[in-house]
Amino acid sequence: MTMKKLYTVLFALLLAGSLVSPVQAAIEKQPAASTSETAELPPVPQLLSEATYLTNKKPNLKAKYYIFLRSMSWCVPCHVFCPVLFKDYGKMKSAKAELVFLGQEEEAVVKQYMKEHEFKCPGVLGSELGSIPGFDLSGFGSPAICIVTAEGEFVGKLGGKNMADWRKVIKEYQTQQARKKRAAKK
Repeated sequence: MTMKKLYTVLFALLLAGSLVSPVQAAIEKQPAASTSETAELPPVPQLLSEATYLTNKKPNLKAKYYIFLRSMSWCVPCHVFCPVLFKDYGKMKSAKAELVFLGQEEEAVVKQYMKEHEFKCPGVLGSELGSIPGFDLSGFGSPAICIVTAEGEFVGKLGGKNMADWRKVIKEYQTQQARKKRAAKK
């Protein structure tokens, strides 16, 4: 590895660590949306079924969870941490989760970025989807993920190196939902 590449990687790790503190990486719950708010937005699979994709890869519209990735072509931490997330793509499928890349730049730039970095997941321009039910990446830079249910309920969000903990976020959400069900039966 050349010194320039080594410095780039070290800089990316330093930058990512300073942008995403452990407190930020914790699952941040947002207040549940009122029924009138959720009624206005279509379910996530319907929203995705109407989107135009940047490659021939299409999302699984029967997934239970959707993991939306925000990443930029110019972002050094994105180049470091996104490949780690992509290695888990097969595990996401078996966990009934679908990873969808949300391009935030010009279409040609996003397509080139996806091609150069061999994205295995479907990609769409963020502007193409409009409002995604449950989506919230407030307080996070790039790279970051937001996990929502198919119905559009917020599950959690993670950034930088912590994105690899997506399974823990889903497991914690499932545990909370099971507790709610048990409490409702009492």
